[in-house]
Amino acid sequence: SAIQKIMDRLSISPEIQDDAIDRFVQFENTPMAKGTDLLPILLQAIKETRELRFRYISFLDESESERVLHPYLLKEYRNRWYVIGKDADAGKVKTFGLDRISDLSIRENYFTVDKSFDPETLFKYSFGITAGGKPEKIVLKFAPQEGRYVKAQPLHPTQKIINESADGLTVELKVIPSYELKATIRSFGTGVKVIEPVDFSLD
Repeated sequence: SAIQKIMDRLSISPEIQDDAIDRFVQFENTPMAKGTDLLPILLQAIKETRELRFRYISFLDESESERVLHPYLLKEYRNRWYVIGKDADAGKVKTFGLDRISDLSIRENYFTVDKSFDPETLFKYSFGITAGGKPEKIVLKFAPQEGRYVKAQPLHPTQKIINESADGLTVELKVIPSYELKATIRSFGTGVKVIEPVDFSLD
């Protein structure tokens, strides 16, 4: 399907066979993410608006619990898949990584999708897979080399350049603080400094 997308977008002749494409198109070779075998069941439940029951291991403390979910959306982030829906017990929208789900089954019960659920709004200010919460203004200053990378490949759609000079690049993001955001900032090491908020912790 990835090869077909390239053919469609670049108008590559269908006469070019797969073995020819391999000579000048190299795809990223990533391991199959755990939990992708659950995608057909999850998609079926979403389309039929039926409840799901599964066991889930928390990412934070490794505790295991049984969940009943009204599934709304499947989302991929960095080659991992997640299901977003309303937790029947908590009564609010949550995100669950497929690699931490076991004993998945579709229940007979049907549900009604919450009309207030809007994935575009939900993830507009999210960084990574974390959704919900209040977005904040994050100002980052990058060293010259890191700044060129961030300018060429923005960290987030809300990224705005505040200042660019020989000393580096300063950008502003409007995002919800999350583990994924902090991990990304930490990945630049000494090549980045958090300007605002002054009390922003990367721990």
